[in-house]
Amino acid sequence: MTTFPLGGEGMCANSRVLLVILTVMIITAPVASASMLDESVLYLSSAQGYVNNVRDSSLLLMAMASLYGKVENQSTVESSILELVDYLKNAQNSDGGWGYYPNEISNPLDTGYALAALGAVKDLPLKTIDVSGEIKSGVRYLLDSFNGQGWGYGSKTPAEPYLTVVALWGLGANGYTIEDSTVSKAVSYLESINETSPKMVALKLIAYHYIGYANVSALIETAYAMLSGELKPTERAMLTYALTLYTENMTSELPRSLVILESLGSHNETFVLTEPIWPLPELDSVTPTSFAVMAFASLSDVISSEEYPTVSQMCDEILSLQNPDGGWGYTPGEDSRAKPTYYALEFLSLCTPKPQVAIDKATAWAENHLKSAMEEVETEGMLTQDFYYTALILARYSDMPPEERQSVIDFINEYRYSEFAWRGFFSIPQPLQTAMGINLLKAFNITGVNAPASWLLSLTDGGWGLLINYPFTPFTIMSTPDVPTTLLVLEALSDTVDEAKLKPHLDWLLAQRLEDGFWGHYKKSVNILGQVSTASPSIEYTVRALELLIEHGYDLNYFDMASTLLQGIKNSNRIVEKALAFKFAMESGFLPPVLISSVVSKLGSGTWYIHYSPDYASAAEKLSGIIESFGGVPLLKEGDMGRELTGNHIFVGPFGSFDTSVYNPYVNISVAGNYVEINGQKYSKENLVAIIPGRTQDGYVLVLLAEKEVLPAIDLIVNPTMIKYLHGAYVVFSVKDLNGDGAITPDEVKILFEG
Repeated sequence: MTTFPLGGEGMCANSRVLLVILTVMIITAPVASASMLDESVLYLSSAQGYVNNVRDSSLLLMAMASLYGKVENQSTVESSILELVDYLKNAQNSDGGWGYYPNEISNPLDTGYALAALGAVKDLPLKTIDVSGEIKSGVRYLLDSFNGQGWGYGSKTPAEPYLTVVALWGLGANGYTIEDSTVSKAVSYLESINETSPKMVALKLIAYHYIGYANVSALIETAYAMLSGELKPTERAMLTYALTLYTENMTSELPRSLVILESLGSHNETFVLTEPIWPLPELDSVTPTSFAVMAFASLSDVISSEEYPTVSQMCDEILSLQNPDGGWGYTPGEDSRAKPTYYALEFLSLCTPKPQVAIDKATAWAENHLKSAMEEVETEGMLTQDFYYTALILARYSDMPPEERQSVIDFINEYRYSEFAWRGFFSIPQPLQTAMGINLLKAFNITGVNAPASWLLSLTDGGWGLLINYPFTPFTIMSTPDVPTTLLVLEALSDTVDEAKLKPHLDWLLAQRLEDGFWGHYKKSVNILGQVSTASPSIEYTVRALELLIEHGYDLNYFDMASTLLQGIKNSNRIVEKALAFKFAMESGFLPPVLISSVVSKLGSGTWYIHYSPDYASAAEKLSGIIESFGGVPLLKEGDMGRELTGNHIFVGPFGSFDTSVYNPYVNISVAGNYVEINGQKYSKENLVAIIPGRTQDGYVLVLLAEKEVLPAIDLIVNPTMIKYLHGAYVVFSVKDLNGDGAITPDEVKILFEG
């Protein structure tokens, strides 16, 4: 078993307790788990050569089934599964049950194990497996042998907890649930029996998982308490597997137990756990190994997907959607259009490094498209959206010769109704076209837009819509104001008129916010029949509204909205929405919640700068070794603890040396004298370690804060195997030399708190 020495001047091995705070989650693909699974294939496939009973064969089959699709030696797994299935088929008795050995009298215990194993393989994509008949017969045997409470060794013998719980496992693995009367009665029996051995607790959790029985919180708590104590290998393996079936309740005691299981196993080209069968001298290897393998395989199914892309990933995504002609369509693969091209450029201009080649291609597309856009304006007799966004692209991103710029400006002014407005629908002044005209002239650095701005303000003290009758009657009539028209007008008026004059209109815009925090075309609309309807939320309108309100000082929760918008575009294929959501996330300074799993999964990618305080060189060197073990490239930077906005970084130093909130605002740390407070929990700073994951704009951060006396145990604190399995928002655990031998082993790590 691997041990880690405790050191440090004045440290007492019998009493020193290291409080370790980790912010952690299961990583996408646990490397150590995958390695252990591959190593287990040799033992599991060879064990079936000497195993000659139904129970062990069933456990081997379940373990092999758990490896399907997760190891390199897939052919061995498949052939072993087929052989074990054939064994169980041939061992089934005519009454549908199984005995301990083939041709022995059927009993519910071995039948339960066999059914659980066949249930584990019945849906595997192996065409040669058909166990439906065997399952049907086995289920019938169990139902026939049920005695009204549970299962005993015979239909007229008293129920036994062990037999009953395994029989439930077999039924649950084949579709029976707590809604079935037989299952419900058996659960009632088990709940009335005060059998709390580690094996029974584990089997209850397994069976209850398969039958869908949800009242398990107390049982889970008991199981976790057992994991922190002394256990035999089989007990630990069974409990660990059982708890991997309840990942929603997972604590970091479970990953710690996985580390212990790994350390207990033999790794002589294969992974195998053994346990003496007292008082016999033989060693049981099938039971502990099978349950351990199922535990690791079950945990490897838990995928922690990256919720939020990095800035570089955002930039890459928009770049990947650019059409060969340089523009972007409304959706991927569609013909290029001016509006999505404009918003794509608005976002890409924020990327570092700026993708100038892509920007130049898009500008060239706009230059080629300008003639077509102008022809549409001539046909419609008013400024159009296509021309508006094409001209904006050219004004902001191209180096048009002065004469060409002036030609476009003159063209814009041709469609003015007079000096104060631009024509639109009905060939009369319209707020939408007037806002387009103001924005375009401003983009081309043309002043003199005060008259149209004043006209727009004179129309309403709220939002803007379509004018119906200007100027043929004494009173101007405007249709119901809408959000998109108002957005464009406010974008035009910003930086043009006084803030006080804009406030009533901004207040109107804020009032249009839907209950879910988004904006739509309108908040509510009433038709001629008096029917009220609410518009669908729009990511585009929401981002543009938020940007305006931010600009004018409105106090909203922009941070949460950035998260909501990034979640909202996951299923969107609209490029305008993606570009605007990405742009808002960047400009609002959004730092998404980050999991240590995200950081760990990136440790093998690219360069990692390790910044360390004086006297922390040894810790930095060990962290450097960890980066190398993952495949990354570490670069040490002594004393450089300043703020880094890009790239991947690790910071190691004492408490108070670094502001973690720069990279992770969700974990709050404050230091006062000899105490550290972390998210409201107070700890003694002595022997305290904090590991906080974070994000930069295009990379990841890992912050390790610790007092110098704990640095000799840094190998354990950031042990790669432990990090890969830990789970939770942050975890407080103790590392204590329980036996006083001056060294720390994985079983001496105790979870104290998990956030």
